[in-house]
Amino acid sequence: MGHDDDLKEALIYLQRHRWAGGKQPVENPDGSKTVTCQMKDLSGRVVWDSNDTWSGTDRILGDVIVRHWGQIDWHLHYSGGLKRTAITTDGKRYVFLDEDKTFPVIEIFKFMQKAFLAGGQPIRGPPEFRAGNLLYRNFLQGDINEPKGYDVVFYLEEQPNTSTDLKKASPPIELHRIEYSGGRPI
Repeated sequence: MGHDDDLKEALIYLQRHRWAGGKQPVENPDGSKTVTCQMKDLSGRVVWDSNDTWSGTDRILGDVIVRHWGQIDWHLHYSGGLKRTAITTDGKRYVFLDEDKTFPVIEIFKFMQKAFLAGGQPIRGPPEFRAGNLLYRNFLQGDINEPKGYDVVFYLEEQPNTSTDLKKASPPIELHRIEYSGGRPI
C-alpha cells in the first residue's frame, strides 16, 4: 500500500474512534474541547494519532491534526454551525423549523455522528446519507491531499421515497453547515 492509501485507512479509523464514534471530549482550560485517538501497529507502537479540537456549540471552529510516527502529516480546519435560531427550553436546545415547529439540536449532532460513520469516508461523511426526516450531504472537492468543501444537514418535511416524490416535497430546511479545508502540510 502507498502512503495515500495508508493515510486514507488511518483517517477512516481515527474518525470512527473520535467524536463520531462516541468518544467523549476533554474540556480544555480555555473552554475548547478535544478528542484524541491513536492507531497502533501489532507491537503496540503508535503509528497514527490525532487530536480534534473545537470551540463552540451552535457556532463551531475546529481543527483536526493527524500525526504519522509523531510528525504532523495531515490537518483539517472546519467552521460553521447551526443555520437556524436556537432556543433553550427545560435545559434542552431546539432549532426553529418555522414559527410553530422546533427540532432538538442534540438529534442533529447524533445524526451527524451516524453520517460520519456511514460509508467509510476519510473526510467527514459520505456524499449523501438519509435517516428519517434528516438528510446529510458532503460536497467534497479535491482529495485527501488537499480537501476542501462543506457538509450540510437538512430537515425534510416529508420523507420522499422516489425522485418524483422529492420533486413534490417541501423544500429542505438547512439546519447545520460546516465548511472545511486542509490536507498535507507544505
